[in-house]
Amino acid sequence: MAMSTARLLALVLGLLALPLIACSDGRRGGDDDDAADDDDAADDDDGGDPCEGVATVAGTDVALATFASGFSSPVHIASPGDGSGRLFVLEQRGRIFELDASGAERREYLRIESNVDSSGEAGLLSMAFHPAFATNGRFYVYYSDGSGDTTVSEFEVDGDPATGLPPVSSERVLLFQAQPAWNHNGGQIAFGPDGFLYIGLGDGGGAGDTYDN
Repeated sequence: MAMSTARLLALVLGLLALPLIACSDGRRGGDDDDAADDDDAADDDDGGDPCEGVATVAGTDVALATFASGFSSPVHIASPGDGSGRLFVLEQRGRIFELDASGAERREYLRIESNVDSSGEAGLLSMAFHPAFATNGRFYVYYSDGSGDTTVSEFEVDGDPATGLPPVSSERVLLFQAQPAWNHNGGQIAFGPDGFLYIGLGDGGGAGDTYDN
Protein backbone atom coordinates (compact mmCIF):
# COMPACT_ATOMS: atom_id res chain seq x y z
CA MET A 1 0.00 0.00 0.00
CA ALA A 2 1.48 3.37 -1.01
CA MET A 3 2.28 5.85 1.73
CA SER A 4 0.78 9.32 1.49
CA THR A 5 3.05 12.35 1.27
CA ALA A 6 1.70 13.50 4.63
CA ARG A 7 2.90 10.30 6.27
CA LEU A 8 6.29 10.57 4.62
CA LEU A 9 7.07 13.95 6.11
CA ALA A 10 8.30 14.35 9.65
CA LEU A 11 9.97 17.57 10.70
CA VAL A 12 13.01 17.45 12.95
CA LEU A 13 13.78 20.87 14.41
CA GLY A 14 16.64 22.31 16.34
CA LEU A 15 19.79 20.46 15.34
CA LEU A 16 22.46 21.38 17.83
CA ALA A 17 25.28 23.50 16.45
CA LEU A 18 28.53 22.03 17.73
CA PRO A 19 31.12 24.65 18.73
CA LEU A 20 33.85 23.16 16.56
CA ILE A 21 34.91 26.29 14.68
CA ALA A 22 34.75 30.02 15.10
CA CYS A 23 32.37 31.64 12.64
CA SER A 24 30.78 34.97 11.81
CA ASP A 25 27.35 35.94 13.10
CA GLY A 26 25.83 34.84 9.80
CA ARG A 27 23.26 37.61 9.65
CA ARG A 28 22.25 38.59 6.13
CA GLY A 29 23.16 42.05 4.98
CA GLY A 30 25.62 42.48 7.86
CA ASP A 31 28.44 45.02 7.87
CA ASP A 32 31.51 43.90 5.95
CA ASP A 33 33.81 45.24 8.68
CA ASP A 34 32.08 43.05 11.23
CA ALA A 35 32.58 40.06 8.98
CA ALA A 36 36.26 40.93 8.62
CA ASP A 37 36.63 41.15 12.39
CA ASP A 38 35.06 37.73 12.75
CA ASP A 39 37.42 36.33 10.13
CA ASP A 40 40.38 37.70 12.09
CA ALA A 41 39.04 36.05 15.21
CA ALA A 42 38.72 32.76 13.36
CA ASP A 43 42.38 33.02 12.33
CA ASP A 44 43.43 33.49 15.96
CA ASP A 45 41.38 30.62 17.37
CA ASP A 46 40.50 27.50 15.43
CA GLY A 47 38.14 26.33 18.15
CA GLY A 48 40.09 23.30 19.30
CA ASP A 49 43.41 21.55 19.79
CA PRO A 50 45.05 19.79 16.84
CA CYS A 51 44.64 16.04 16.53
CA GLU A 52 47.54 14.06 17.94
CA GLY A 53 47.42 11.48 15.17
CA VAL A 54 45.52 8.55 13.77
CA ALA A 55 45.66 5.25 15.59
CA THR A 56 46.22 2.09 13.57
CA VAL A 57 44.08 -0.85 14.67
CA ALA A 58 45.62 -4.27 14.19
CA GLY A 59 43.80 -6.65 11.89
CA THR A 60 42.12 -4.00 9.75
CA ASP A 61 42.47 -3.82 6.00
CA VAL A 62 41.08 -0.41 5.09
CA ALA A 63 42.48 1.94 2.48
CA LEU A 64 41.39 5.24 0.97
CA ALA A 65 40.78 5.09 -2.79
CA THR A 66 39.39 7.60 -5.27
CA PHE A 67 36.07 6.39 -6.67
CA ALA A 68 35.29 9.43 -8.84
CA SER A 69 36.62 12.96 -9.23
CA GLY A 70 36.17 16.14 -11.22
CA PHE A 71 33.23 17.59 -9.30
CA SER A 72 32.74 21.22 -8.27
CA SER A 73 32.14 21.52 -4.49
CA PRO A 74 30.55 18.09 -3.95
CA VAL A 75 28.61 18.06 -0.68
CA HIS A 76 26.56 14.86 -0.60
CA ILE A 77 26.43 11.35 -2.05
CA ALA A 78 23.30 9.20 -2.11
CA SER A 79 22.27 5.69 -3.10
CA PRO A 80 18.82 4.90 -4.55
CA GLY A 81 18.78 1.54 -2.79
CA ASP A 82 17.45 -0.17 -5.92
CA GLY A 83 20.22 -2.73 -6.29
CA SER A 84 21.74 -0.96 -9.29
CA GLY A 85 24.90 0.09 -7.49
CA ARG A 86 24.44 3.64 -8.78
CA LEU A 87 25.52 6.62 -6.71
CA PHE A 88 24.39 10.23 -6.97
CA VAL A 89 26.73 13.13 -6.23
CA LEU A 90 25.38 16.58 -5.36
CA GLU A 91 27.27 19.75 -6.16
CA GLN A 92 26.59 22.68 -3.88
CA ARG A 93 25.76 25.00 -6.77
CA GLY A 94 22.73 22.90 -7.76
CA ARG A 95 23.68 19.93 -9.94
CA ILE A 96 23.26 16.18 -9.38
CA PHE A 97 25.37 13.60 -11.22
CA GLU A 98 24.55 9.92 -11.59
CA LEU A 99 27.49 7.49 -11.45
CA ASP A 100 27.35 3.87 -12.53
CA ALA A 101 28.47 1.12 -10.15
CA SER A 102 32.08 1.40 -11.32
CA GLY A 103 32.24 5.18 -11.03
CA ALA A 104 33.62 5.35 -14.56
CA GLU A 105 30.43 6.49 -16.28
CA ARG A 106 28.47 9.56 -15.28
CA ARG A 107 25.70 11.76 -16.56
CA GLU A 108 24.06 14.94 -15.36
CA TYR A 109 20.90 13.81 -13.59
CA LEU A 110 19.34 17.11 -12.52
CA ARG A 111 20.31 20.77 -12.78
CA ILE A 112 18.50 23.37 -10.64
CA GLU A 113 21.23 26.00 -10.38
CA SER A 114 18.79 28.79 -11.24
CA ASN A 115 16.76 27.94 -8.12
CA VAL A 116 19.70 27.66 -5.72
CA ASP A 117 21.71 30.14 -3.64
CA SER A 118 25.07 28.42 -3.21
CA SER A 119 26.96 31.12 -1.33
CA GLY A 120 28.58 30.42 2.04
CA GLU A 121 26.94 27.45 3.73
CA ALA A 122 23.89 27.51 1.45
CA GLY A 123 23.29 25.42 -1.64
CA LEU A 124 21.93 22.09 -2.80
CA LEU A 125 22.73 20.14 0.34
CA SER A 126 21.06 16.74 0.47
CA MET A 127 19.08 14.10 -1.40
CA ALA A 128 16.96 11.16 -0.26
CA PHE A 129 15.28 8.49 -2.36
CA HIS A 130 11.74 7.31 -1.66
CA PRO A 131 11.79 3.79 -0.18
CA ALA A 132 9.82 2.68 -3.26
CA PHE A 133 11.97 4.64 -5.72
CA ALA A 134 12.53 1.57 -7.91
CA THR A 135 8.83 1.61 -8.80
CA ASN A 136 7.63 5.20 -8.29
CA GLY A 137 10.77 7.14 -9.31
CA ARG A 138 10.41 9.74 -6.56
CA PHE A 139 13.22 11.42 -4.65
CA TYR A 140 13.65 14.49 -2.47
CA VAL A 141 16.19 17.30 -2.31
CA TYR A 142 17.02 19.95 0.27
CA TYR A 143 18.33 23.27 -1.03
CA SER A 144 18.63 26.97 -0.26
CA ASP A 145 16.52 29.02 -2.65
CA GLY A 146 17.55 32.31 -4.25
CA SER A 147 16.84 34.15 -1.00
CA GLY A 148 18.78 31.65 1.11
CA ASP A 149 15.66 30.10 2.60
CA THR A 150 15.14 26.35 2.91
CA THR A 151 13.17 24.38 0.34
CA VAL A 152 12.49 20.65 0.38
CA SER A 153 11.10 19.40 -2.91
CA GLU A 154 10.00 16.16 -4.52
CA PHE A 155 11.02 15.23 -8.06
CA GLU A 156 9.82 12.30 -10.15
CA VAL A 157 11.68 10.44 -12.87
CA ASP A 158 10.07 10.42 -16.29
CA GLY A 159 9.66 6.80 -17.40
CA ASP A 160 11.65 3.89 -15.98
CA PRO A 161 13.32 4.92 -12.68
CA ALA A 162 16.31 2.73 -13.60
CA THR A 163 17.09 4.66 -16.79
CA GLY A 164 14.97 7.82 -16.92
CA LEU A 165 15.69 11.39 -15.88
CA PRO A 166 13.65 13.73 -13.67
CA PRO A 167 12.30 16.80 -15.51
CA VAL A 168 12.89 20.06 -13.66
CA SER A 169 9.18 20.72 -14.22
CA SER A 170 8.32 17.73 -12.01
CA GLU A 171 9.39 19.66 -8.89
CA ARG A 172 6.78 19.78 -6.14
CA VAL A 173 7.70 21.92 -3.14
CA LEU A 174 6.83 20.12 0.09
CA LEU A 175 8.37 22.41 2.68
CA PHE A 176 9.51 26.03 2.79
CA GLN A 177 11.23 27.52 5.82
CA ALA A 178 12.57 31.07 6.05
CA GLN A 179 16.14 31.24 7.39
CA PRO A 180 17.26 34.37 9.28
CA ALA A 181 20.97 33.88 8.57
CA TRP A 182 23.18 32.37 5.88
CA ASN A 183 24.83 29.81 8.14
CA HIS A 184 23.75 26.80 10.22
CA ASN A 185 20.88 26.06 7.85
CA GLY A 186 21.00 22.32 8.34
CA GLY A 187 20.69 20.41 5.12
CA GLN A 188 20.45 16.69 5.86
CA ILE A 189 17.37 14.68 4.88
CA ALA A 190 16.92 10.92 5.19
CA PHE A 191 14.19 8.32 5.39
CA GLY A 192 13.96 6.46 8.66
CA PRO A 193 12.98 2.81 9.10
CA ASP A 194 9.48 4.07 9.96
CA GLY A 195 9.04 5.39 6.40
CA PHE A 196 9.08 9.04 7.43
CA LEU A 197 11.32 11.62 5.79
CA TYR A 198 13.39 13.39 8.44
CA ILE A 199 14.57 16.94 7.78
CA GLY A 200 17.31 18.78 9.70
CA LEU A 201 16.78 22.54 9.54
CA GLY A 202 19.64 23.81 11.70
CA ASP A 203 19.41 26.40 14.46
CA GLY A 204 18.93 29.47 12.27
CA GLY A 205 22.57 30.54 12.41
CA GLY A 206 24.21 33.53 14.00
CA ALA A 207 27.17 33.43 16.38
CA GLY A 208 26.54 32.70 20.05
CA ASP A 209 23.08 31.20 19.44
CA THR A 210 21.66 34.55 18.32
CA TYR A 211 18.11 33.25 18.05
CA ASP A 212 18.14 31.21 21.27
CA ASN A 213 17.46 27.95 19.48
